[in-house]
Amino acid sequence: MNEHLAGVTLLAFGNSSADLFSNLASVEVNVPVFANSLSSALFVTMVCGGLRSHDRTLPKNRGIFKEFLLGLRPIKCKDWRKAELLSRVLLLLRAPIVVLCALYIPLVDYEMEKHGWNKLLNSINMMAFTVMNLTGSMFIIFICATEIDTLFEVISSLMAIDDDFMGATIKAFTGNLGTLFINAALAAHGYPRMAYASSIGGPLFTIIVTANTVNYVRNLVGSENMHRDQMEEYGNFAFVFLSMGLFSILLWSTTLGFFARRSVGLYSMGLYIIYIIFSMLVQRKVIHSFTPNKQLSAAFGDI
Repeated sequence: MNEHLAGVTLLAFGNSSADLFSNLASVEVNVPVFANSLSSALFVTMVCGGLRSHDRTLPKNRGIFKEFLLGLRPIKCKDWRKAELLSRVLLLLRAPIVVLCALYIPLVDYEMEKHGWNKLLNSINMMAFTVMNLTGSMFIIFICATEIDTLFEVISSLMAIDDDFMGATIKAFTGNLGTLFINAALAAHGYPRMAYASSIGGPLFTIIVTANTVNYVRNLVGSENMHRDQMEEYGNFAFVFLSMGLFSILLWSTTLGFFARRSVGLYSMGLYIIYIIFSMLVQRKVIHSFTPNKQLSAAFGDI
């Protein structure tokens, strides 16, 4: 058995069985078992794992702050001595930009000592690069999504198409074009499993986190949230087809030994095309959706 598999199964059960039996012994007593379990898990993870990770034989990081300050300096003393008055003014003007670039962009130079490696500065580079790119990407996505929604609202108004149909078909397609291209690029570069896992995990995140976050914000601002308003005409259609698709994925993955064939991809895309056809038929009032009809009330008294 692999040592990692044995560690998370046999060894984990053996070490945790004592807590299990001790909690079972205090069933009749009002004891906060969940809080005690969290405290025990915190101790095992932090203390036991930390002691195992701490190895005194490894060398210490000496001079790490000195390397950080030297890597962060915007002006080198050698360049300052050789520069004339105008060059020194330019060095002073570009100093703030150099500091920002040093904090944001890692430097790799094979002519420098340790090839430009600076542990503390490179650690800050990774954090700053991730935060700045994530923030910038979220801002750009928000702006683009707002503009696209406005554009499709105008198109739907001009073509007399309801917003529910646009959101269930056109907006769902255009809003996930980035995911489509990213997953295709990952699969082309040799990571098809990661791309397919993203295709399953992304919708789970969208349904659980995105939808509930929007509903929570609506409740905070005082907007009325009704179940019918959340599903509308096409929500039940999407739920039925999504359930069919997930069940078919579970079926072929267990039947084919988790090996996807070309027919599986054609079936999945064909299922979505059928969903689009059904949505168009509902939009044109050819067929009825799964949404129940609104309750009618009599105009004059009770009937």
